[in-house]
Parts: sequence; C-alpha cells; structure tokens
Amino acid sequence: NDKHQIHQWVNGDWQQMQGDARDIGIVADGSIWVAAGGGIFRWNGVSWDRTSGSAVRIDVDPYGTPWVIDNSNDIYELIDGMWIRRPSSARDIGIGADGSVWIIGTSGGSGGHGIYRWSGYDWIQVHGSARQVSVDPYGIPWVAGSGGKIYQGM
Repeated sequence: NDKHQIHQWVNGDWQQMQGDARDIGIVADGSIWVAAGGGIFRWNGVSWDRTSGSAVRIDVDPYGTPWVIDNSNDIYELIDGMWIRRPSSARDIGIGADGSVWIIGTSGGSGGHGIYRWSGYDWIQVHGSARQVSVDPYGIPWVAGSGGKIYQGM
C-alpha cells in the first residue's frame, strides 16, 4: 500500500505481514521476494532474509531467480549467487510463468516509456509505451499506461 506495508490475502481478508516493501515478486512455488528500503529480501516462512544487492523493483522467474532494477534503473539477474548486469535500463519489470521477461524502459513515449521483451541476450522493443508491466502465465504482458489505462499484449 502507500505506506509500503505488505498484506497477504488469507481466508477472504487482507492480513498485514511484517516488514515493508516497494515491490514484490512471487514464484509459483510460493517463494516471495521484495525490494524494500533499497535492499532485497526473501521470505523464509517466518521472517525476511536480506540478500546481497539493492533494488527498487523486483520480479522472479519460474525457476526462483530474481531480476531487479536498482535506483539507477540498471537491470540485474541473480545467477549462482552473483548479480549479473543486463544491458539497457528500466523503470519496471514483469516475468511470466513461461519465463518471459518484460521491462518498461526509460525512453519516453506518449503513454509512458518503451516496452521491451528479453531475447536471452538483449531487449527487443515492441509497439507501445507504458508505465508498469505484469506478465500472465502465457507470457503475455499487461501494461498500465498514463491515465491509468490498462492494455493486454498479444
């Protein structure tokens, strides 16, 4: 929420969890990662374990690998315990259950910033612009543009 509190949906109601977050990423196996206060944390079932690195945005791929964006808009992927810098810069990141990684870049557009998909080596720009991205289980991005409009990719 706007106070950075973390809430979990339990038995039809929101329950506040300990800690705070700026962004959250959850894996299909239930692993939860957050970007909070510049740090990166993983839920161990009882409390938050701090990991190395810093981030303001986070998402996690289906294999449990977090991808983050730091406060300089740099993009990193955690591989074998080391943060690997990926090319370009971004404002938001979303990862689908199929493993597809999407970002909202830093280049301006009429509805926000450019939209890009990770090819495995580099970012491929697609048509449109947005401010935020999330990705469905089939790898299709959903974006929020300026004015609160929501668009589904194809």
